[in-house]
Amino acid sequence: GGGLTTWGDGTETRGDLLDTLDAFLEPRRHSRVVVGGDENATLPFAWRPGLVGYLGYEARRETADYSPASDAGSKTAPERPEPDAHFCFCARAVVLDDAGGGAWVVEAAPFDS
Repeated sequence: GGGLTTWGDGTETRGDLLDTLDAFLEPRRHSRVVVGGDENATLPFAWRPGLVGYLGYEARRETADYSPASDAGSKTAPERPEPDAHFCFCARAVVLDDAGGGAWVVEAAPFDS
């Protein structure tokens, strides 16, 4: 696929959607955990910041084994104001431990640190 991704700041990237999302997440995969100033803290669960959003039906052209021949004879979909995919990067989360009764507020470190 060679779709177009428009970022929140207006810049655009052309390429495969899933590869683009993977490239965005890669530098954020190894978040360090700091608890009360302890930079070697560990959490009792796995967590890393990520994306929340949706993939619309038309995104299948970018994310599946899709053959344009399957569109033969069909009408082209009208332009829609909504994107085929939309995501928000969530750098913060509240994690509730139902079994243990605890709660954690976690936040990703700045990307350049």
